[in-house]
Amino acid sequence: MDNRSSLLYILTGGSGTGKTRFCRTLAESARALGWDVAGVISPPLMDGARKTGILAEDIRAGEQQLLGRQKGLGTVPLPFRPAISIGQWLFDPRTLDWANQVVAAAPPCDLLIVDELGPLEFRHGEGLMAAFDVISQRQYRLAVVVIRPELVAAAHSRWRWGQVLSIENTAATGDILTGIPFP
Repeated sequence: MDNRSSLLYILTGGSGTGKTRFCRTLAESARALGWDVAGVISPPLMDGARKTGILAEDIRAGEQQLLGRQKGLGTVPLPFRPAISIGQWLFDPRTLDWANQVVAAAPPCDLLIVDELGPLEFRHGEGLMAAFDVISQRQYRLAVVVIRPELVAAAHSRWRWGQVLSIENTAATGDILTGIPFP
């Protein structure tokens, strides 16, 4: 795979704008075209309208593991110890290890999705650290990495070839695939 021709989209948008849903739909659309789709998405665990947890899902295999729980859920026991504490979240280091293995094993692929790299990675040097090397090696035709708005500048300085795509300005997932030749 000629890594100079690979495309990278730095997908950003506010909390609850549908970044993970966008990634899932994009993965399904690419898979329907026969693309090899790999990486990790992080769907929420909801209790009614309240987000109480985060899963990590291997896009290729469909396997899911509990990645984190929101702090302050009263007497709800955490299934993991010790947890990595960032902001309002407690993350399971075992799931992070597993997710790193999933991301490291993703290339080569047609579509790489990493949902998401946030303060845990950029500010604390923990989390999905394998994604930094995998994205930089460019062994994919197209990659989409979800980045919080406040970290877009840091991501763009690391991956200068990446194009910033705001979820608020994207009408359809198929728009990204337009003009990219079938692998």
